[in-house]
Formats: sequence, structure tokens, C-alpha cells
Amino acid sequence: MSDINDLRARGIAFRALVNSSGVAVGGSADMPTLRARGMQPVCQVTGAGISSDSGETIAVLSDRGIPIFCALNEAGIDAGGTATIAELRDAGILGLCPVDVSGVALGGSATVAQLRQRGVPSFCPLDEAGNATTLVADVTPPVISTPATTTIAENTALALPLTADDFSIWTITGGADSTYFDVQTGVFPRLLIWKAPFLPDYDVPVDAGLNNTYVVQVTATSAGGSTNHTVTVTVTDIVDETAPVITSSATVSNTENTVLAHSLTATDVSAVTWSIRPGDDASHFTLTGTTLSWTSGTKDFEDPSHGPSYVVTVRATDAVALFSEQTITVTVTDVAELPPVNAGGVDAPDILGIAAVGATLHLDSPGTWLGSPTITFTYQWYRVAEGEVLTTDEGETLTDDDGEALTT
Repeated sequence: MSDINDLRARGIAFRALVNSSGVAVGGSADMPTLRARGMQPVCQVTGAGISSDSGETIAVLSDRGIPIFCALNEAGIDAGGTATIAELRDAGILGLCPVDVSGVALGGSATVAQLRQRGVPSFCPLDEAGNATTLVADVTPPVISTPATTTIAENTALALPLTADDFSIWTITGGADSTYFDVQTGVFPRLLIWKAPFLPDYDVPVDAGLNNTYVVQVTATSAGGSTNHTVTVTVTDIVDETAPVITSSATVSNTENTVLAHSLTATDVSAVTWSIRPGDDASHFTLTGTTLSWTSGTKDFEDPSHGPSYVVTVRATDAVALFSEQTITVTVTDVAELPPVNAGGVDAPDILGIAAVGATLHLDSPGTWLGSPTITFTYQWYRVAEGEVLTTDEGETLTDDDGEALTT
């Protein structure tokens, strides 16, 4: 039977608890349904303004039209922290002390009248049926289940799930090696990771003890309080006796007058770095990370100073100085180009460009186009035997003004 009438008779305020989606906690009624039953819905947040069930902010909840509150203890302090009623009010958060159906503070002994004297507003939380519930005022700090120790190979990413029995905000709060750690947000559960760009090197330890054991303290904070937890990450050595295996192609085709961007790839148990070896055409190439490109500009197929093929040797070196080399041949391919044309005397500009449909021609000096500089079709001339009928590429016969077929 609903407790609403008893609460009204005793002058005790009441509200129905909803989650961050606006649905009754432990039920399925939405906010319009709860209001129709005479109950004002309210969603619990932490003193930091974070939803206790989803981790969303009060701004997100406000956009959804969901009223919020932060549970207070009988002293008028955030039940899971230290914020006062005034501090919560300044942050736009309503502070309320939950009471039972008899009007006594949950987790305490103060009555509604005593709370009122202290200036602490109160309410009795209800479920969707209008019965008093104790699903708020969590005063129990989260219990962390993340392992206290873990092992990881050198030069590899760390991704240790941070887990607890209650939705928690995770922070790094101490530990001799805390500067090397971070908490990855945007995923659930949160992850303990190395702080970029750090990756541990077994042969060059930088932990406080210089023994490849990195110690950090993480803290989980929920509506019920905070819990500290120390995690020790032990870094192990990678026994690497194999040189990198280069998997990218040793032959590359590069259209003339276009940039070169050849991606180098290799497999190895550790990180690989790339370099260009002296010799051949090394001066024509440069490396940016794993991308091989021309030292400057582009290459011209018709360049009289060099043939169309360029040869370079690259080296892939792993973390223990083992390496493999690959000789790469880059062949510059030709593109049909229009020869320069001077159609109007000494001062007439030359027409430059590529003889291809869709290409745009340009002038090597100021001039005016009579028509469009963009090529819309091209001609090809062939030597054929006398007397052959002329046709288009589509097979249509070419005719003269009298309709007679044109022949060679």
C-alpha cells in the first residue's frame, strides 16, 4: 500500500526516485506517469554534479528536463563528500536529506523537525508505487575490485580496467610513480594507462626504485565516499632475437609531377624505427615517421639528369638494435603532355599542360583564351591503308556533306 497518504498526514515531503533517463529507479514508470500519481521525480547526483547511475553531468540531465538532488547527511553535508548546502546551491544542485516514512534521517537519528531547525531540507524517497525506499543516501564508500598487481611487457600499452561495486569517478591521487600514469575516460570501465607518450623500457627503468615496478594510487569516488587503491605494475623484459620483417612493397610506381608517399611497414615484437641508408639515390628521399617521400617537390619523367627509376635502401631497427634492410625501386611513370605551342609571334604565350580529357591547360606568360582551357575531347591519328572507311571510336561511319562515307 502506498505511503503517500501517511507522509502527507505527517507533513513529510516526498519525491519519486528516477535514473538519468527519467525512469523510476527499480521500475519502468516515466516522469509523466509518476507526476500523474502525485509524485515529483528526482534524480540523484554527487556533490560534483555527476549522475550516480550514469556519470552524466547535471547539464545533460537539465537538457532532458530531469530534476536533480544531492543526498545530504543529517548534518547537512554531502553524504558522499564534504560539500555544504550553500556550496551545492552555488553549483546549482539541490541538497536534500533523505528520511524514512517515520521522518527520521536515513543513516542517522535526526527527525524532520530537527532537520528543519538545522536548516536542512528533507524528503522521503519513493519508488514508482509510492512506497518509501532506501535507495539513496549511500554512505558506503565503493569497494574496488581492480587487482593490486599486474604484469606487462616493456614497450607495450597499459590498459588495466578500473572496477568497483558502485559507479565511481576515478582519479590518480598518489604513488611513487604517479607521473607515469593516467586514467582513460570515454570508455567503461575506465582504464588505467601509461601517461602519453611514456612507454616503459626494461633496460632503462625510471620508476622510483629503478627496479621496473611502477606504483600508483587510484581513488574511486561515489555518492558513498572515496576509496584509495594502490596498484603495482611490473614491467618484464622482451627477449628479442629476431630482426624486424619488412612487409611493405619493394617496388613503387609514382606518376610524374605528383607527391610520393610510400608507407613502410614491418613486424617485430618491439617498436621499429626507420632510416635511409647511404648510397644509390638516397639524396632524393626523406623519411617522416614511416612515410618515404621525395626530398623536395616531385619528379619529372622527362628529367634529362636522371632516368625514371630511383633506388633507395631503408633499414628497420627494433628496440634491441636488430635490423633488416630493403632496397626499394621507385619508378616515375610518364603522363602525355602537350608540347609548347607559340601561335602568335615572339610575344605569344606557350600553351602547357597534359593532353587528357578533363585536364586544364595553362599559359607560360600572360594571355587570353579564345574558348575554354579545359580539354573536353582529344584526337588520335593512325596510319591506315588507302580506301578504308573512316569511323568514330563508337563505330559510327564518318560521312561528307552529301552523306557519302569518307575513306582514306
